[in-house]
Amino acid sequence: MYYLGPPLFGAAALFLVVAFRMLLHLSSIIHSPLLRAQAPIALAAVTGAGFLGGAAYVILGRPARRVPVIGPYLAGVITIAAYMGAVLLASPFISAEPVVKQRSDLVIFAIVTVFFGLFAGHSWFREKA
Repeated sequence: MYYLGPPLFGAAALFLVVAFRMLLHLSSIIHSPLLRAQAPIALAAVTGAGFLGGAAYVILGRPARRVPVIGPYLAGVITIAAYMGAVLLASPFISAEPVVKQRSDLVIFAIVTVFFGLFAGHSWFREKA
């Protein structure tokens, strides 16, 4: 489980979060043919993205944690960037509207990714006193 733990946890956690949100909006999904088609694709995409985020942590994030001072933050950015990159690649299949339309959208996407990566590194990977 040393290598498979984080990818499986990431996949399961994101599957549960998105499936729960889909259950809350089930009546809308049932009545819309477009949403009925997109819902399983979205669920599969975020599950795969969670798996990729966990795999990126195992492959690159764990070694990055050893870097003095910034290691946990670097591990967080690596993990979140892998997840967000997978979501970005899957977005054309999930939604009719692309996530990134212009270069400025890509800059904002990158800033948000780094911000949440730093937050994840601070809250998940730092050594607690």
